Amino acid sequence: MKFVNSMLVAAYLLIVGLTAWSLVQNFGIKEVSVEAEIEDILAVDCRSKINCTLLCRYSYNGREYEEKVSRNSSCRKGDKINIVIDADHPDTVIEFSKRKRSKAIFLSVLLGIMAVFAIVLLIKAFRHKE
Repeated sequence: MKFVNSMLVAAYLLIVGLTAWSLVQNFGIKEVSVEAEIEDILAVDCRSKINCTLLCRYSYNGREYEEKVSRNSSCRKGDKINIVIDADHPDTVIEFSKRKRSKAIFLSVLLGIMAVFAIVLLIKAFRHKE
């Protein structure tokens, strides 16, 4: 039983560690929203929902950029869309804004589950001593 508990704790710590590391890697990136024009539609995947790979043109601080962007909606050439870029590296389109929040929520839920698990184990240990 102790081995199983140890393995569960180790797996949990590994998941928490990887999630936290992922959040730290994205920490400090200055997200800026800019308007981009769709230059070309490179790919469309319609399996469960529409997922398009687009070539977009946008400008930031007086310079023009062309980058690939993924969208979960149908678009047409010439449409204007809002994208998020890294202010320090304007040629980098960011698609993890929403994922960063979901990772933080996921990490909080995992920590809560671990806290409950630890409390249950402590209660069992104290009852066993009596």
